[in-house]
Amino acid sequence: FIEIPGQLARSELRFYTPVPTLKDSAATSRQLGWLTGSGAYRGTVPLPPTSDNLIDSASLLHYPSSSDVPISMCLSEFHFIFLFRDRICAVSNLDERLVWEENLPLKPNETALGLTFDPKSGTFWLFTDAALFELVVKDEDRDVWSVYLKQDSYDLALKYSKTAPHRAQVYSAYAKHQFDQGNYIAAAQSYAQSATSFEQITLAFLDLGEQGRDGLRSYLYARLERCGKGELTQRMLLATWLVEFYLSKINTLDDIIASEGASHDVENLKAEQSFLEDELRAFFDTYKANLDKKTVYDMILNHGREDVFIYYATVVGDFEKVLEHHIMDEAWLKAVDVLNRQINVDLYYRFSPVLMQHVPKEIVDSWLRQPALDPIKLIPALLQQQNQLTPQSPLSSNQAIRYLQHVVFTARSTSPTIHNLLLTLLVTSSAKRDNPTATPAATEPPSIPAESDLPLLRFLSTAPVDPINARPYYDLDYALRLCKQHNRLQACVHIYAKMAMWEESVDLALEMGDLELAKVNCERATEDATTAGASGDEGLRKRLWLKVAKFVVQEQNDIKT
Repeated sequence: FIEIPGQLARSELRFYTPVPTLKDSAATSRQLGWLTGSGAYRGTVPLPPTSDNLIDSASLLHYPSSSDVPISMCLSEFHFIFLFRDRICAVSNLDERLVWEENLPLKPNETALGLTFDPKSGTFWLFTDAALFELVVKDEDRDVWSVYLKQDSYDLALKYSKTAPHRAQVYSAYAKHQFDQGNYIAAAQSYAQSATSFEQITLAFLDLGEQGRDGLRSYLYARLERCGKGELTQRMLLATWLVEFYLSKINTLDDIIASEGASHDVENLKAEQSFLEDELRAFFDTYKANLDKKTVYDMILNHGREDVFIYYATVVGDFEKVLEHHIMDEAWLKAVDVLNRQINVDLYYRFSPVLMQHVPKEIVDSWLRQPALDPIKLIPALLQQQNQLTPQSPLSSNQAIRYLQHVVFTARSTSPTIHNLLLTLLVTSSAKRDNPTATPAATEPPSIPAESDLPLLRFLSTAPVDPINARPYYDLDYALRLCKQHNRLQACVHIYAKMAMWEESVDLALEMGDLELAKVNCERATEDATTAGASGDEGLRKRLWLKVAKFVVQEQNDIKT
């Protein structure tokens, strides 16, 4: 038991039970107050009791005046309200300060009798032998935060802070406490929400040297998160400084790992470095809009972090930088992969020539997946491979021809430039693979074209034509000159036929010794003449067949045929 000395004629035992909140469905404790001669005995009663001791944190609260004892009292959430014969006052239950006092408006011979509390309305009632007074409590917890702050109860101080300046003051005090304890990360998080000046905080961390760098980085990050979107300059400065911190820390870990050698700490250091690199990448993803590209590029390159350089350039969509880097490193396939992952066709036109020299198949595959490309602008790249092909290279390895055939026959391009280029590549590629000292007639029957001529002849036969004039889109005169220049005689026969130059066509076929091809052109001339008019050009048909007959008689000595 507890014995408290005193000589009171009457005593009171009062309780205060907090009103349950949304988070707490029921109160977990209630306050006790016992009016005694020496003071108010106070404590907390757990609900339900947690030990044999039914009262926790018991103590004696002294009255404001040692010579005067209250006649009654009540408890509120944070105060003891004492009723004296001539006045009423409130004493803080947290720091025992007298926070309010007022004389009673009593009439002559009127006597105050006691205090009581109405838990339903939350008001107090003072009653005398002649009147009843209501005591309404408003904003009781207004200054509670400062009391808890003085007691270093930072969580409770924050809980009862009602204004931003008050919360900032609590955070500032808590941050200083954590800083003094050496908890720099926790201090940084609180400093970011305090009113302490930016310069004062950063200098405090910088004075710690390497020990404070992580705390400073955490502080800058927290400040950046709390900056408004309109504070562009401040956001850029903070973000840039943070990038420098990350890069310096990563490089420092690199040096430590290199010096540790086979030490058992190496794995932990590598894990920390990997974590920082992931954190930096996430930072780029989030704050790329707050960074100046040129400044960040210079910082990354100064630290020699090529992997970070590539990632940042990719994040900001600067694929040109990424491509330049891969090409300087001769990472051709990586460069093609970057092209595939972006949509700027100008980058195709710029980098395709060099890629065509090294990875022609892969870059043409990339072109085929990008229908927005203009084949005309790819001509410089298409011509790059021609200088690398050897006479032994199969036509299937010519990726320029593969792409142009797709453009002509699948994409249905009507550009004369494209058609002429495809014709040129087919003619020159065929010429490279042929032995210039051997003629087709020496190795195979005249009517069967050499294998190297087949793609060219197929193109001449199947190339799309203009629906208006029924002429091919390539230049026939140019095609004829080119084929003559490279001794593609069978192709010349086909071109003469397309130009309706039937006599030249038959003459050249017979000159080649290809009787069957000459007959085919005679028949085509007959069909063409018949289509042109009812009677056709009878003289032309006779001249053509006489040429064939003369060849049979004179060259083959075959009168019967």
